[in-house]
Amino acid sequence: MRPTIRLTTLLVLFAALTGCQNGPAKIGVVLPLTGEHAAYGEASQKGIDLAWEVLQEKGSPSIEILATVDSASDPQAAAAALEGAYDGGALAVIGGLTAPETALMTPVAEQYERVLLSPSLTDNVLLAGSRQVYSLAPSDRAAGSTLGGFAARDLKVRTAALLAAEGYAAADLEAGFRAALENLGGEVLAVTEVPAGGAATLVSETMALKPDALVLAGENGKLGEILREVRSQGYKGKILTTRALTAPGNVETLGKAAVGVLVAQTVLSAPASAGEATTDGPMAEFAERYQAKYGEAPDVLAAEAYDAVMVMAAAMNGRHPLASEVREGLRDEIKNFPGVTGEIQFNDKGGVGKYPRVYSVSADLSLRDHSKLLEEERERIRLKKKELEDRLRNLGSGSIPSAGGSP
Repeated sequence: MRPTIRLTTLLVLFAALTGCQNGPAKIGVVLPLTGEHAAYGEASQKGIDLAWEVLQEKGSPSIEILATVDSASDPQAAAAALEGAYDGGALAVIGGLTAPETALMTPVAEQYERVLLSPSLTDNVLLAGSRQVYSLAPSDRAAGSTLGGFAARDLKVRTAALLAAEGYAAADLEAGFRAALENLGGEVLAVTEVPAGGAATLVSETMALKPDALVLAGENGKLGEILREVRSQGYKGKILTTRALTAPGNVETLGKAAVGVLVAQTVLSAPASAGEATTDGPMAEFAERYQAKYGEAPDVLAAEAYDAVMVMAAAMNGRHPLASEVREGLRDEIKNFPGVTGEIQFNDKGGVGKYPRVYSVSADLSLRDHSKLLEEERERIRLKKKELEDRLRNLGSGSIPSAGGSP
Protein backbone atom coordinates (compact mmCIF):
# COMPACT_ATOMS: atom_id res chain seq x y z
CA MET A 1 0.00 0.00 0.00
CA ARG A 2 1.44 3.36 -1.04
CA PRO A 3 1.76 5.96 1.72
CA THR A 4 -0.56 8.95 1.46
CA ILE A 5 0.34 12.53 2.18
CA ARG A 6 -2.45 14.60 3.58
CA LEU A 7 -3.21 18.02 2.07
CA THR A 8 -2.51 19.65 5.43
CA THR A 9 0.96 18.12 5.45
CA LEU A 10 1.65 19.50 1.99
CA LEU A 11 0.53 22.94 3.08
CA VAL A 12 2.80 22.86 6.12
CA LEU A 13 5.76 21.85 3.95
CA PHE A 14 4.91 24.55 1.42
CA ALA A 15 4.70 27.15 4.16
CA ALA A 16 8.06 26.09 5.58
CA LEU A 17 9.73 26.31 2.18
CA THR A 18 8.25 29.66 1.13
CA GLY A 19 8.06 31.51 4.42
CA CYS A 20 4.28 31.53 4.33
CA GLN A 21 2.27 32.16 7.48
CA ASN A 22 -1.31 32.86 8.44
CA GLY A 23 -2.50 36.44 8.72
CA PRO A 24 -0.56 39.54 7.68
CA ALA A 25 2.97 39.39 6.32
CA LYS A 26 5.60 39.67 9.03
CA ILE A 27 8.09 42.47 8.41
CA GLY A 28 11.29 42.59 10.46
CA VAL A 29 13.28 45.70 11.39
CA VAL A 30 17.07 45.92 11.92
CA LEU A 31 18.37 49.35 12.95
CA PRO A 32 21.49 50.78 14.65
CA LEU A 33 19.89 51.89 17.93
CA THR A 34 23.24 52.06 19.74
CA GLY A 35 26.80 52.76 18.65
CA GLU A 36 28.18 55.24 16.13
CA HIS A 37 24.98 55.52 14.07
CA ALA A 38 22.48 55.39 16.95
CA ALA A 39 21.00 58.75 15.94
CA TYR A 40 20.20 57.32 12.50
CA GLY A 41 18.39 54.37 14.04
CA GLU A 42 16.49 56.44 16.58
CA ALA A 43 15.15 58.80 13.91
CA SER A 44 14.17 55.89 11.67
CA GLN A 45 12.48 54.09 14.55
CA LYS A 46 10.27 57.10 15.18
CA GLY A 47 9.13 57.08 11.56
CA ILE A 48 8.42 53.34 11.69
CA ASP A 49 6.47 53.60 14.95
CA LEU A 50 4.31 56.41 13.58
CA ALA A 51 3.62 54.52 10.35
CA TRP A 52 2.57 51.42 12.27
CA GLU A 53 0.27 53.55 14.43
CA VAL A 54 -1.37 55.00 11.30
CA LEU A 55 -1.81 51.55 9.73
CA GLN A 56 -3.44 50.17 12.87
CA GLU A 57 -5.88 53.08 12.98
CA LYS A 58 -6.93 52.25 9.43
CA GLY A 59 -7.69 48.68 10.53
CA SER A 60 -6.58 45.21 9.37
CA PRO A 61 -3.13 46.15 8.01
CA SER A 62 -1.64 43.82 5.43
CA ILE A 63 1.62 43.61 7.38
CA GLU A 64 2.78 43.07 10.94
CA ILE A 65 5.85 44.97 12.12
CA LEU A 66 8.06 42.80 14.33
CA ALA A 67 10.16 44.09 17.22
CA THR A 68 13.25 46.00 16.10
CA VAL A 69 16.63 44.28 16.48
CA ASP A 70 19.57 46.56 17.34
CA SER A 71 22.61 46.17 15.07
CA ALA A 72 24.70 48.31 17.47
CA SER A 73 26.12 50.05 14.35
CA ASP A 74 28.14 46.88 13.66
CA PRO A 75 27.84 45.53 10.08
CA GLN A 76 28.49 41.94 11.19
CA ALA A 77 25.87 42.21 13.92
CA ALA A 78 23.46 43.66 11.35
CA ALA A 79 23.97 40.65 9.09
CA ALA A 80 23.41 38.25 12.00
CA ALA A 81 20.29 40.15 13.04
CA LEU A 82 18.93 39.95 9.50
CA GLU A 83 19.47 36.19 9.43
CA GLY A 84 17.69 35.90 12.78
CA ALA A 85 14.76 37.97 11.51
CA TYR A 86 14.33 35.77 8.45
CA ASP A 87 14.61 32.63 10.58
CA GLY A 88 11.96 34.11 12.86
CA GLY A 89 9.46 34.32 10.00
CA ALA A 90 10.05 37.79 8.55
CA LEU A 91 9.22 37.78 4.84
CA ALA A 92 11.10 41.04 4.40
CA VAL A 93 13.14 43.37 6.60
CA ILE A 94 13.42 47.15 6.81
CA GLY A 95 17.03 48.06 7.55
CA GLY A 96 20.49 48.67 6.19
CA LEU A 97 20.71 52.40 6.92
CA THR A 98 24.42 52.63 6.11
CA ALA A 99 26.43 51.22 3.22
CA PRO A 100 28.75 49.11 5.44
CA GLU A 101 25.77 47.43 7.12
CA THR A 102 23.93 46.88 3.85
CA ALA A 103 27.06 45.42 2.23
CA LEU A 104 27.12 42.56 4.75
CA MET A 105 23.34 42.20 4.93
CA THR A 106 22.98 41.79 1.16
CA PRO A 107 24.45 38.25 0.92
CA VAL A 108 22.06 37.16 3.68
CA ALA A 109 19.08 38.56 1.77
CA GLU A 110 20.30 36.77 -1.35
CA GLN A 111 20.74 33.49 0.50
CA TYR A 112 17.23 33.61 1.95
CA GLU A 113 15.77 35.12 -1.24
CA ARG A 114 13.90 37.70 0.79
CA VAL A 115 13.65 41.47 0.49
CA LEU A 116 15.80 43.93 2.40
CA LEU A 117 14.28 47.42 2.08
CA SER A 118 16.67 50.19 3.06
CA PRO A 119 15.01 53.55 3.74
CA SER A 120 18.24 55.48 3.13
CA LEU A 121 20.80 53.52 1.08
CA THR A 122 22.35 55.72 -1.65
CA ASP A 123 24.95 53.28 -3.04
CA ASN A 124 24.03 52.23 -6.60
CA VAL A 125 26.68 49.50 -6.65
CA LEU A 126 25.04 47.61 -3.78
CA LEU A 127 21.64 47.90 -5.41
CA ALA A 128 22.87 46.75 -8.80
CA GLY A 129 24.45 43.64 -7.31
CA SER A 130 21.30 42.23 -5.72
CA ARG A 131 17.78 41.19 -6.67
CA GLN A 132 16.63 41.44 -3.07
CA VAL A 133 17.82 44.89 -1.94
CA TYR A 134 15.59 47.94 -2.47
CA SER A 135 16.11 51.55 -1.42
CA LEU A 136 13.90 54.62 -1.04
CA ALA A 137 16.64 57.27 -1.12
CA PRO A 138 17.95 59.12 -4.18
CA SER A 139 21.28 57.64 -5.24
CA ASP A 140 24.71 59.25 -4.83
CA ARG A 141 24.83 59.63 -8.61
CA ALA A 142 21.53 61.53 -8.53
CA ALA A 143 22.87 63.73 -5.73
CA GLY A 144 26.03 64.44 -7.71
CA SER A 145 24.03 65.26 -10.82
CA THR A 146 21.81 67.63 -8.86
CA LEU A 147 24.79 69.39 -7.28
CA GLY A 148 26.69 69.65 -10.58
CA GLY A 149 23.76 71.10 -12.49
CA PHE A 150 22.89 73.48 -9.67
CA ALA A 151 26.50 74.65 -9.33
CA ALA A 152 26.81 75.43 -13.03
CA ARG A 153 23.37 76.98 -13.63
CA ASP A 154 22.52 78.75 -10.40
CA LEU A 155 25.94 79.46 -8.87
CA LYS A 156 27.80 80.07 -12.17
CA VAL A 157 30.55 77.67 -11.05
CA ARG A 158 33.09 76.88 -13.74
CA THR A 159 35.71 74.94 -11.78
CA ALA A 160 35.33 72.57 -8.84
CA ALA A 161 37.30 70.06 -6.79
CA LEU A 162 36.10 67.11 -4.73
CA LEU A 163 37.46 66.18 -1.29
CA ALA A 164 36.35 62.72 -0.12
CA ALA A 165 37.04 61.16 3.27
CA GLU A 166 39.22 58.07 3.00
CA GLY A 167 37.09 54.94 2.75
CA TYR A 168 33.98 56.79 1.59
CA ALA A 169 32.56 55.40 -1.67
CA ALA A 170 32.46 58.65 -3.64
CA ALA A 171 32.74 57.27 -7.18
CA ASP A 172 29.02 57.61 -7.99
CA LEU A 173 28.83 61.09 -6.48
CA GLU A 174 31.86 62.16 -8.50
CA ALA A 175 30.50 60.65 -11.73
CA GLY A 176 27.15 62.40 -11.39
CA PHE A 177 28.69 65.73 -10.47
CA ARG A 178 31.36 65.63 -13.17
CA ALA A 179 28.91 64.73 -15.94
CA ALA A 180 26.47 67.50 -15.00
CA LEU A 181 29.14 70.18 -14.51
CA GLU A 182 31.09 69.35 -17.66
CA ASN A 183 27.91 69.16 -19.72
CA LEU A 184 27.34 72.81 -18.82
CA GLY A 185 30.88 73.91 -19.62
CA GLY A 186 32.51 73.40 -16.21
CA GLU A 187 35.60 71.45 -15.17
CA VAL A 188 36.52 69.23 -12.23
CA LEU A 189 40.10 70.17 -11.32
CA ALA A 190 40.86 67.42 -8.81
CA VAL A 191 39.43 64.53 -6.82
CA THR A 192 41.31 63.96 -3.57
CA GLU A 193 40.95 61.27 -0.91
CA VAL A 194 41.50 62.68 2.57
CA PRO A 195 42.76 60.35 5.32
CA ALA A 196 41.68 60.94 8.91
CA GLY A 197 43.90 63.55 10.50
CA GLY A 198 45.42 64.54 7.17
CA ALA A 199 43.02 67.22 5.96
CA ALA A 200 45.20 70.30 6.46
CA THR A 201 47.81 69.69 3.74
CA LEU A 202 45.38 68.26 1.20
CA VAL A 203 42.88 71.08 1.68
CA SER A 204 45.68 73.61 1.23
CA GLU A 205 46.87 71.94 -1.97
CA THR A 206 43.32 71.80 -3.32
CA MET A 207 42.64 75.45 -2.50
CA ALA A 208 45.81 76.38 -4.38
CA LEU A 209 43.99 75.27 -7.55
CA LYS A 210 41.50 78.10 -6.86
CA PRO A 211 38.29 76.17 -7.61
CA ASP A 212 35.02 78.09 -7.65
CA ALA A 213 33.45 75.33 -5.55
CA LEU A 214 34.43 72.43 -3.31
CA VAL A 215 32.39 69.23 -3.10
CA LEU A 216 32.84 67.41 0.23
CA ALA A 217 32.04 63.73 0.71
CA GLY A 218 32.15 61.68 3.89
CA GLU A 219 30.19 60.73 6.99
CA ASN A 220 29.96 61.98 10.56
CA GLY A 221 33.26 63.14 12.06
CA LYS A 222 35.29 62.61 8.89
CA LEU A 223 33.09 64.98 6.91
CA GLY A 224 33.17 67.44 9.79
CA GLU A 225 36.97 67.36 9.90
CA ILE A 226 37.23 68.27 6.22
CA LEU A 227 34.62 71.04 6.50
CA ARG A 228 36.27 72.61 9.55
CA GLU A 229 39.66 72.58 7.83
CA VAL A 230 38.20 74.22 4.72
CA ARG A 231 36.68 76.93 6.91
CA SER A 232 39.84 77.42 8.97
CA GLN A 233 41.87 78.00 5.81
CA GLY A 234 39.46 80.74 4.75
CA TYR A 235 38.02 79.25 1.58
CA LYS A 236 35.66 81.81 -0.01
CA GLY A 237 34.03 79.73 -2.73
CA LYS A 238 30.88 77.63 -2.62
CA ILE A 239 30.84 74.46 -0.53
CA LEU A 240 28.55 71.62 -1.59
CA THR A 241 27.92 68.24 -0.01
CA THR A 242 25.48 65.37 0.40
CA ARG A 243 22.76 64.51 2.88
CA ALA A 244 25.42 63.07 5.21
CA LEU A 245 25.89 66.60 6.57
CA THR A 246 22.32 66.64 7.89
CA ALA A 247 22.50 63.34 9.79
CA PRO A 248 21.02 63.83 13.27
CA GLY A 249 23.18 66.14 15.36
CA ASN A 250 25.80 66.85 12.68
CA VAL A 251 24.80 70.40 11.80
CA GLU A 252 24.39 71.35 15.46
CA THR A 253 27.83 69.93 16.26
CA LEU A 254 29.47 71.81 13.39
CA GLY A 255 27.71 75.08 14.24
CA LYS A 256 28.97 78.10 12.30
CA ALA A 257 31.16 75.92 10.08
CA ALA A 258 28.00 74.49 8.49
CA VAL A 259 26.33 77.84 7.77
CA GLY A 260 26.05 78.49 4.04
CA VAL A 261 26.91 74.94 2.98
CA LEU A 262 24.72 73.68 0.15
CA VAL A 263 23.29 70.18 0.63
CA ALA A 264 21.66 67.78 -1.83
CA GLN A 265 18.93 66.12 0.20
CA THR A 266 15.69 64.22 -0.22
CA VAL A 267 12.78 66.60 -0.63
CA LEU A 268 11.08 67.13 2.71
CA SER A 269 8.73 70.10 2.88
CA ALA A 270 8.40 70.19 6.67
CA PRO A 271 8.65 73.67 8.22
CA ALA A 272 11.83 72.95 10.17
CA SER A 273 13.58 71.45 7.17
CA ALA A 274 12.64 73.73 4.32
CA GLY A 275 11.96 76.95 6.20
CA GLU A 276 8.54 77.34 4.67
CA ALA A 277 4.93 76.39 5.26
CA THR A 278 4.10 72.73 4.89
CA THR A 279 2.25 71.94 1.68
CA ASP A 280 -0.90 69.87 1.43
CA GLY A 281 -0.77 66.13 0.89
CA PRO A 282 0.98 63.17 2.53
CA MET A 283 3.86 65.30 3.85
CA ALA A 284 1.52 67.72 5.60
CA GLU A 285 -0.34 64.95 7.41
CA PHE A 286 2.88 63.18 8.33
CA ALA A 287 4.57 66.33 9.65
CA GLU A 288 1.54 67.28 11.72
CA ARG A 289 1.22 63.83 13.29
CA TYR A 290 4.95 63.53 13.88
CA GLN A 291 5.05 66.91 15.63
CA ALA A 292 2.10 65.94 17.80
CA LYS A 293 3.62 62.56 18.74
CA TYR A 294 7.23 63.52 19.33
CA GLY A 295 7.15 67.28 19.94
CA GLU A 296 9.60 67.98 17.11
CA ALA A 297 9.66 68.30 13.34
CA PRO A 298 10.55 65.15 11.37
CA ASP A 299 13.87 64.75 9.62
CA VAL A 300 14.57 62.92 6.37
CA LEU A 301 15.52 59.64 8.06
CA ALA A 302 12.20 59.50 9.92
CA ALA A 303 10.28 60.35 6.74
CA GLU A 304 12.04 57.68 4.67
CA ALA A 305 11.48 55.03 7.35
CA TYR A 306 7.79 56.01 7.49
CA ASP A 307 7.60 55.58 3.72
CA ALA A 308 9.29 52.17 3.99
CA VAL A 309 6.48 50.85 6.19
CA MET A 310 3.77 52.35 4.02
CA VAL A 311 5.34 50.96 0.85
CA MET A 312 5.49 47.49 2.39
CA ALA A 313 1.84 47.68 3.42
CA ALA A 314 0.80 48.82 -0.07
CA ALA A 315 2.90 46.12 -1.74
CA MET A 316 1.25 43.37 0.33
CA ASN A 317 -2.30 44.68 0.16
CA GLY A 318 -4.50 41.81 -1.06
CA ARG A 319 -1.54 39.46 -1.47
CA HIS A 320 -0.72 36.14 0.17
CA PRO A 321 1.96 36.30 2.89
CA LEU A 322 4.78 34.80 0.81
CA ALA A 323 8.33 36.05 0.33
CA SER A 324 7.89 35.98 -3.44
CA GLU A 325 4.75 38.11 -3.12
CA VAL A 326 6.74 40.87 -1.41
CA ARG A 327 9.03 41.24 -4.42
CA GLU A 328 6.14 41.08 -6.86
CA GLY A 329 4.19 43.60 -4.81
CA LEU A 330 7.08 46.09 -4.75
CA ARG A 331 7.47 45.66 -8.51
CA ASP A 332 3.82 45.64 -9.57
CA GLU A 333 1.90 47.61 -6.93
CA ILE A 334 4.26 50.50 -6.20
CA LYS A 335 3.64 52.82 -9.12
CA ASN A 336 3.93 56.56 -8.44
CA PHE A 337 3.20 55.79 -4.80
CA PRO A 338 2.47 59.06 -2.91
CA GLY A 339 5.17 58.91 -0.23
CA VAL A 340 5.96 61.73 2.16
CA THR A 341 9.37 62.06 0.44
CA GLY A 342 7.85 62.22 -3.04
CA GLU A 343 6.43 59.76 -5.54
CA ILE A 344 7.93 56.29 -5.25
CA GLN A 345 8.44 53.74 -8.00
CA PHE A 346 11.22 51.17 -8.07
CA ASN A 347 13.42 50.65 -11.11
CA ASP A 348 14.84 47.31 -12.23
CA LYS A 349 17.80 47.72 -9.86
CA GLY A 350 15.63 48.29 -6.79
CA GLY A 351 16.31 52.00 -6.64
CA VAL A 352 13.91 54.92 -7.04
CA GLY A 353 13.87 57.58 -9.71
CA LYS A 354 13.93 60.47 -7.25
CA TYR A 355 16.26 63.44 -7.39
CA PRO A 356 17.19 65.42 -4.29
CA ARG A 357 16.84 69.17 -3.93
CA VAL A 358 19.53 71.65 -2.90
CA TYR A 359 19.16 73.18 0.56
CA SER A 360 21.26 75.81 2.30
CA VAL A 361 22.19 75.75 5.98
CA SER A 362 20.94 79.06 7.37
CA ALA A 363 22.35 81.09 10.28
CA ASP A 364 19.97 79.40 12.72
CA LEU A 365 21.24 76.00 11.45
CA SER A 366 17.92 75.12 9.81
CA LEU A 367 17.72 74.13 6.15
CA ARG A 368 16.25 76.42 3.53
CA ASP A 369 15.36 75.42 0.00
CA HIS A 370 18.07 77.27 -1.92
CA SER A 371 15.92 77.67 -5.01
CA LYS A 372 13.38 79.47 -2.84
CA LEU A 373 16.11 81.68 -1.42
CA LEU A 374 17.23 82.61 -4.94
CA GLU A 375 13.64 83.39 -5.91
CA GLU A 376 13.24 85.58 -2.81
CA GLU A 377 16.48 87.39 -3.62
CA ARG A 378 15.40 87.97 -7.23
CA GLU A 379 12.06 89.30 -6.00
CA ARG A 380 13.82 91.60 -3.54
CA ILE A 381 16.01 92.95 -6.35
CA ARG A 382 12.96 93.38 -8.62
CA LEU A 383 11.09 95.37 -5.97
CA LYS A 384 14.14 97.51 -5.26
CA LYS A 385 14.54 98.22 -8.96
CA LYS A 386 10.86 99.13 -9.26
CA GLU A 387 11.17 101.48 -6.29
CA LEU A 388 14.11 103.26 -7.92
CA GLU A 389 12.27 103.50 -11.25
CA ASP A 390 9.24 105.00 -9.47
CA ARG A 391 11.48 107.57 -7.78
CA LEU A 392 13.05 108.51 -11.11
CA ARG A 393 9.62 108.93 -12.70
CA ASN A 394 8.51 111.13 -9.81
CA LEU A 395 11.66 113.24 -10.19
CA GLY A 396 11.03 113.60 -13.92
CA SER A 397 7.45 114.71 -13.35
CA GLY A 398 8.44 117.14 -10.63
CA SER A 399 6.51 115.19 -8.02
CA ILE A 400 8.92 114.13 -5.26
CA PRO A 401 7.48 112.11 -2.39
CA SER A 402 8.20 113.49 1.05
CA ALA A 403 9.53 111.40 3.92
CA GLY A 404 5.95 110.80 5.01
CA GLY A 405 4.94 109.63 1.59
CA SER A 406 2.86 112.79 0.66
CA PRO A 407 3.65 114.73 -2.49
